[in-house]
Amino acid sequence: MKLFNASLNYFEFLLLLILKVFLPRNNKRNAENILFINTGRVGDLVVSSILLENDNIFEIHQHVRLLMHTEYIDLFKDYSGKIQIIPFQHNRYRYSLLYKVKLLKSFRKSGYGLCINLTAARGIINDELSILSGAKTIYALNAKHTYLGEKLGTLLDKFYTQILTDNIFNEYDKHIALLNMFNKNAFYKIKFANQKTFSTNYDLIKHSTLKKSIVIAPFSSERNRDWPIKYFTKIIHQLNSEFQIYLIGNKEQENELKMLRNGLQNVIILASELKLYEIPSLIARSDLFIGIDSGISHIALRLDVKLLAIIGGGMFGQFLPFNSSKEKKFIFYDLPCFNCAWKCSQKEMYCITKIMPEKIIQVINELLDVQN
Repeated sequence: MKLFNASLNYFEFLLLLILKVFLPRNNKRNAENILFINTGRVGDLVVSSILLENDNIFEIHQHVRLLMHTEYIDLFKDYSGKIQIIPFQHNRYRYSLLYKVKLLKSFRKSGYGLCINLTAARGIINDELSILSGAKTIYALNAKHTYLGEKLGTLLDKFYTQILTDNIFNEYDKHIALLNMFNKNAFYKIKFANQKTFSTNYDLIKHSTLKKSIVIAPFSSERNRDWPIKYFTKIIHQLNSEFQIYLIGNKEQENELKMLRNGLQNVIILASELKLYEIPSLIARSDLFIGIDSGISHIALRLDVKLLAIIGGGMFGQFLPFNSSKEKKFIFYDLPCFNCAWKCSQKEMYCITKIMPEKIIQVINELLDVQN
């Protein structure tokens, strides 16, 4: 599989070179037109959404657009600011030459003066979209050739005008540095907390006789990084008598969520019926959010809600922890092998499995001022 992906990357690189020659040029590129590209998942897009939160910085620009995967565009359905969000279909782009050329032609017709690849994990798709955008100036935030390999990644680096912020490790800090590059107002301070990115007006939390509610997102898209399900079971059983608990996940995780509930009366599962754009509202109306190193935890981080995130060491500090505070807690088990890129050298991921439920209960009690 690794050899196949490498061969596919080089085939697409060859196609990139051909398209670069034959795609129509637009000599009327406008320096005030900006295209941002992020082909990542929910967590990556939430990081980039601080551009949406600070879109007044781009008031002097004519057209500012952010390209993202169609699958995640609903998360921002209530955003109506300066930056226009445009969708693309990842798999269709990769395997349909007709769709690929049509999208790239639309970029060139728009006449972007600047294109910035925001994606944390550089790969052939986001590099190609950026390099073939037709923009006069092309930046990338990262030099991490995650899905490219160093040889191909180094070749593609040469097509960029500059690799920005490569000396900054955390992705949020990279985006804040980028915003400060555009910020012409010396008195304007970059906003992080959600004010206009996500709507929190949806009435999802049902009235309860219980005093407090807790939202728990126990699973991620990379399941090998999850906190053990038996540990989540233990804390849910312990919290059930005092709190209304909402378990959230996608449709594929619904059966596992039912196993976690295990017939408990005060546990509600919201999975297949929960829309992506409703998640911020659900979290914002709770008294505490508990999650792991996942996109949902990034949403909670942007909201005015108490947060407890259980994170491993595979990419420690690149995304999380960030903005730790008395009400935003990141729990981890420190080991010398941190930042292994999830290529674990141990018998098991001790950075996750060594975090005990008793520790999590202790932090929950501190966050919610529960008297023992």
